[in-house]
Amino acid sequence: MSGFTKGCVFINGFNLGRYWNIGPTLDLYIPAPLIKKGKNEIVVFETERFERDYITANDYRVKREEEK
Repeated sequence: MSGFTKGCVFINGFNLGRYWNIGPTLDLYIPAPLIKKGKNEIVVFETERFERDYITANDYRVKREEEK
């Protein structure tokens, strides 16, 4: 959840979980059965502040600078 601070994420009404930029939860994973063909609704509830107004979903894990 790069660019976001603290909050939770929902996909198609299912709570994926919470995130916080200081950890422990920095990444969220979407179980394949939750993804529908066509449009999917993703809701990000940010409680602090955000640095961007979009999210990116990948089919691979992105390593952070401190992990490289």
